[in-house]
Amino acid sequence: MHIASVAKNITASAVIRLLAMSGVSLNESIADYMPTLWDVNDDFQEIKFYHLLIHRSGFSTFGASTTYTSLQNSVANGTDTGVANTGTCDNRDFGLLRIVLPYAFCPQIMMQLEIDGFFSNSYDDTVDDKTSELFVWLCNEYVLEPAGILRAECRADSSDALRILFYDGFGDTNPGQDGGGWTHRSGGAGWVLSAVELAQSMDFRRYSNVILIDGQRDMMDMEGYRWQTVVGDHGTCLRHGGAFDASGPLRA
Repeated sequence: MHIASVAKNITASAVIRLLAMSGVSLNESIADYMPTLWDVNDDFQEIKFYHLLIHRSGFSTFGASTTYTSLQNSVANGTDTGVANTGTCDNRDFGLLRIVLPYAFCPQIMMQLEIDGFFSNSYDDTVDDKTSELFVWLCNEYVLEPAGILRAECRADSSDALRILFYDGFGDTNPGQDGGGWTHRSGGAGWVLSAVELAQSMDFRRYSNVILIDGQRDMMDMEGYRWQTVVGDHGTCLRHGGAFDASGPLRA
């Protein structure tokens, strides 16, 4: 089923690993990794990668859209507060990671695609398609497949009779929905995984070096990239929840 915002943990793992491989610091401005023809508001010069990972970019609209057009408009208009290191949980933070991560890790591919899109008068569609495709591939290649999770997608498989369907409530006689496709809205949500696969991704991230190495894991945990916390009888525990609404609610 859709794991909703629990997907942010997968995105954070991919960002930490791939930026390190690219020699890009989490302290670098994301403005340097935007599509070339985007109108980038001055707000974004001060926003670093780590601000997105902790929801402190200045965005603060819960449930905001993460489509390409919505993100492009948000970047042009500026953040809600206009000040980096402020804001609250806003899916645009992780939607932007879907855009900027391919530019940071695959700059030559993205530059060539921009040229192709410009001369074919399909710049935005080309950048939207390629960043979405590359983001899903990068997360699979460097986070999910190393944990033994193969061919994961950010969309429900409509041919899978065992997929989870969502309903308005008990007794609802309307057909259930499976949530549809999220490839072009991914980053803060979208992955469709089983409970076992989700457990695998957590297990390999924490107890092996195939996704993150020791220093990276410590940084992710200590800085909250991307964790929520809950204090219990045994101290502070790391967690992440999520809610998804198709025809009815789901808590992940």
